[in-house]
Amino acid sequence: GAGGDGAIGGNGGVGGSATTTGQTTHVTAGIGGQGGTGTAGNGGNGGDGGWARIANSFSTIDAVGADGGAGGTGTTGGGNGGAGGGASTLGLGNAIGGNGGAGGVATGTGSGGNGGKGGEGRIATGTAFGGNGGDGGDATTGAGGNGGDGGDGRNYSDEPSGFGGKGGSGGAGTPPGSPGAKGTP
Repeated sequence: GAGGDGAIGGNGGVGGSATTTGQTTHVTAGIGGQGGTGTAGNGGNGGDGGWARIANSFSTIDAVGADGGAGGTGTTGGGNGGAGGGASTLGLGNAIGGNGGAGGVATGTGSGGNGGKGGEGRIATGTAFGGNGGDGGDATTGAGGNGGDGGDGRNYSDEPSGFGGKGGSGGAGTPPGSPGAKGTP
């Protein structure tokens, strides 16, 4: 669930992971909760997205990791975005990592929150797609948040495979945030 609003924003909850051994079963991982608003302090951090795993070598269904939650807005700093959940399949389908959450906006003197990292995609025979990194949050007078790195695509031999996710954009601020790195490959 989402984090509550308050003087300091509460953190969002972590999304639940999901696993199946079935050949025709879809898996649905839980998304990360959004960070709460900080009315006199920092915004809460977004929760990480849940993993999705398919443990059946005959499955043709894609495994899709859940997205991370966005960081909350805060007066002294934005919350960080949650990481995207990873995805893995032993079957014939693809694995698609979840996207990282965006960093929260800093409305007062602090820095914008950093974007979350994209989730990993890990495959047996299909195509792996790393999730995209979240964008960094903007800041009114402070530094912009950094963009999250893109997730990696890998196979079960731990070699780069498929497509890495895009890095998130840096948030506006003084100085602006740095963009995230692209995932491998």
